[in-house]
Amino acid sequence: MGLSLYFFWNEKLPVVKADLPQVKIISKKKGYLYFGAQLLLNFLWSYFFFKLHSPFLAFVDILLLIAAIVLTMFHFNKVTAKAALILIPYLLWVCFATYLNFSIIRLN
Repeated sequence: MGLSLYFFWNEKLPVVKADLPQVKIISKKKGYLYFGAQLLLNFLWSYFFFKLHSPFLAFVDILLLIAAIVLTMFHFNKVTAKAALILIPYLLWVCFATYLNFSIIRLN
């Protein structure tokens, strides 16, 4: 996650002339917002699961976390593909954790 953010942060955006029609200006703002959201959701999962002992709240949180990771990857990819691709192992791990979380709900 840290390397991904570093690559995203360190990538220079192209300079776009304002007088050109049909030019889409890329901003990093949404990428940073989604990255921050996934960090918060990651923290909240531990709080819901371990502190509140609520696997159901943790499951809802982890589903939102998966969405935030995918959105982060989508917006990081607009700036640099390397930053997005580095998040794939993290996404796979969270998907596996989602399966485990669901299994705990089902068994209880």
